[in-house]
Amino acid sequence: MRQGSIYTVLTGDLVSSRKVDNRAAVQEKIQTVMNEINREFKSYLVVPFNFTTGDEFQGLMNELKVSFDLAQWWIKELFPYRVRMGIGAGRLFC
Repeated sequence: MRQGSIYTVLTGDLVSSRKVDNRAAVQEKIQTVMNEINREFKSYLVVPFNFTTGDEFQGLMNELKVSFDLAQWWIKELFPYRVRMGIGAGRLFC
């Protein structure tokens, strides 16, 4: 990581995941999509996507535009399940 550079974090969470009938299958689907994204967008990922808690997942990118592309990818790939996405941008200071 470059000190003072701008990074973006993309956080996703499955909407009403506790009400999903086959939660294990949905988590497996999320993991499959996560593996695809981590492979396809490897050069943009500072920290690859991973589960944070429950059905929530997060990754850190070095480019803002990629965050929007990835948010759309997640939403499309997890359909018909609804996913809530959040994007944060800022500098990291260590």
